[in-house]
Amino acid sequence: MKLKKLSAVFLSVIMIITFALPLSVSAADPKPVPIPQEPVVYTDPKPYIYSMDTTVFEAGDVIAVPIKLSTMDGYASDVRMKLQGPEGKETMFSFYDSTGWIKVGSVNGETDIKPYIQISPSLADGTYPVSVIFSYSDNSGVSYTLTDKINLAVQGKSSRVLYVKSAKFAQAQIGKENKSNLTVNVMNPTVFALSDIKVSFNTTSSKGFSLYDNVRSVTIPSINSQGSSAVTFGVYVDSSVATGNYPLTIDMSYKDATGTVATSSEVVYAQVTRTADAGTDGKGSTPRIIVSSYSTDVKEIKAGQEFTLDFTLKNTSATVPVSNIKVVMGSAMTSGTGNQAGGAVFFPAEGSNSFFISKIASQATATNKIKLMARQDVEPGVYPVLLKLDYEDATGTALSSEEQVSFAVTQEQRLDVQAMTIPTDAMMGGPIPINFQYINKGKATIYNLSVSVEGDFTLEGGSQYIGNLTAGYNDYFDNIIMPSKEGSLKGEIILKFENSNGDELEQRTPISCNVMAMMDGGEIGKPGMGGVIEPMPGEAKGGLLGKILWIGIPLLVVVAGVLAFIIIMKKRKAKKVLVEDEED
Repeated sequence: MKLKKLSAVFLSVIMIITFALPLSVSAADPKPVPIPQEPVVYTDPKPYIYSMDTTVFEAGDVIAVPIKLSTMDGYASDVRMKLQGPEGKETMFSFYDSTGWIKVGSVNGETDIKPYIQISPSLADGTYPVSVIFSYSDNSGVSYTLTDKINLAVQGKSSRVLYVKSAKFAQAQIGKENKSNLTVNVMNPTVFALSDIKVSFNTTSSKGFSLYDNVRSVTIPSINSQGSSAVTFGVYVDSSVATGNYPLTIDMSYKDATGTVATSSEVVYAQVTRTADAGTDGKGSTPRIIVSSYSTDVKEIKAGQEFTLDFTLKNTSATVPVSNIKVVMGSAMTSGTGNQAGGAVFFPAEGSNSFFISKIASQATATNKIKLMARQDVEPGVYPVLLKLDYEDATGTALSSEEQVSFAVTQEQRLDVQAMTIPTDAMMGGPIPINFQYINKGKATIYNLSVSVEGDFTLEGGSQYIGNLTAGYNDYFDNIIMPSKEGSLKGEIILKFENSNGDELEQRTPISCNVMAMMDGGEIGKPGMGGVIEPMPGEAKGGLLGKILWIGIPLLVVVAGVLAFIIIMKKRKAKKVLVEDEED
């Protein structure tokens, strides 16, 4: 009994101590003070262009530009960029994308990109301030935009191609002869030299002007950077062209520093001043009839082929009509030098060379046409058609005048290749002789003739320049070609040349040859020219006989090729001597 009471008392004491202890500690210690937390601050990373390629842009370019990006502070994500030009030229600069924006992604430190930038082709020379608009986010997802500034240098299109600096007639006043030399000054504004420059006077676009000299393009070998050169054209000025400033079209082609051929066309204005007796102002008391316009139904007039000349006659008088007009077509006459016979260049292809017009009122016109043909044997050149006009004024006074229009006549080129000889079989590594005769069967000179080879062969010494080939001339071509591999080889002999207009033409002749491998004949006991070569009695394999065959057979092949070439050269000399004897 006593034990149970003691246990209960002990348990009660323990419970009191257990509950009382935390209360006593809590009462003794002060309450804990919370530690203040600093707010999280997210900074704008501020991306910008750290560096950019300083290439000078050319108007119309779409070019990849190396750009290095960086940030002012931290990490930028979802970065996009857009370009915007200065006021009035906002769309002249852009990234090459349909939206104008390019996606960069993230930028943390230095980041390299190479976007395509598009420059408007209408921009002139100059340095332009361009805005770079950035759209991006920081690492918390907060979005930002900012604008950076760059300067882009642009070289205008007109400044990077060949152009006409000036065009001027030699005569201060052009009289009733209606002719003058036109000097055209061509300028190279680029930083490189330009070569093989061809300058042409475009008579189709230059109304009222035609050529009586230099109908072909004029070639300038080269023009240095920032340099210029002048060419001269003999120009016929129509009687309808009065005193004034007239547009003339000049066409050009050239090779740039990389050898690429480029073309350009310029419209320049030239001052024409007429003399008092030119008769173009229509204010005098004597009426005058002129050819106000003319055209043909073909682009190129070839000797021996028909063409139709359409022309318009105009009475330049402001008050006086003309009547009983008789028009007689005439032609320039050739002297009959060289391969051409003398006589008229143009003659009627059908009908008469004259016709009648009853009346042309003041300031009125009358049109007519005539079918002509250029003589078949005429040399290429520019020749005039003459129109002799007889008429009467209002009082019945007989008057006359003469007009002319000029045309370029070309001859069909006929280059013939005959007696082509080439061996049917050859040995790899050995020379293959080739020869043929070439004849100019046309009536015009062939210019800048050269011979080259394409296909499975190469011509010894590369392309061979021959030069000009006059009408009726013939000669022989002898040379050596080398095979590029073994087997049944094919190729072409190419003759390139120019006609009287400067157009490049070519004629191709196929060639073929069966090329066998070089036979070693070499080691005893191995396949040679006649099969397996057995050793001589008492001779080890690979002995003296093998060495002789190894050296001798290739030597024989080379000697045979040289002998063939010598024989061909002797034949050619003999043929030339025979031709010279026949001519004597």
